[in-house]
Amino acid sequence: LVFPLKSRFLQLDYVNSKEQDLEIHLSGKNGSELELLVWNIVERVCQKLKIPMNELTGKIFIQSSIPVGAGMGASASICVALTRWVGYLGYIDENDYY
Repeated sequence: LVFPLKSRFLQLDYVNSKEQDLEIHLSGKNGSELELLVWNIVERVCQKLKIPMNELTGKIFIQSSIPVGAGMGASASICVALTRWVGYLGYIDENDYY
């Protein structure tokens, strides 16, 4: 049984900047707990899509109130958000998100 909790959220914002390496800023009650997970996912995306890590630039801002390890979907939420970000950058087609 799955249902949405409007009191919990994950929001990803991206500022494109070709002049700097990728930065990821995490905030919110549970944002800092996601840091290792986020960087691991970004590294895995680069490996899978054969993107040099230094090709990713700009700033990602992630705010999360989803507790990590509580079975509420923190990992799934970050995967969906990063998939949409990679799609926005043009590395994958929306039809291939799943």
